[in-house]
Amino acid sequence: MHRSSLKPVEGRKNMYRDPKTKAIVYTDQDEYNNYIERRKSRIERDKLVEDTAKELQQVKSEISEIKDLLLKLTSSINT
Repeated sequence: MHRSSLKPVEGRKNMYRDPKTKAIVYTDQDEYNNYIERRKSRIERDKLVEDTAKELQQVKSEISEIKDLLLKLTSSINT
């Protein structure tokens, strides 16, 4: 698709219509790059949240195990 064959969309900046396919093409490269960066950041943030949640669950499990062991220990001392 050659840009010179695209027709500007009335009232829309950086938007063009391909007359052959009728597709709308957005041509603002800076805005596209900003979108990609925001998307990468969101994916990294979501992974960090997921990893943190897994670590927190592991710590909770370990604390629960320690609590059970302490209860067993105090129970055996008292008998």
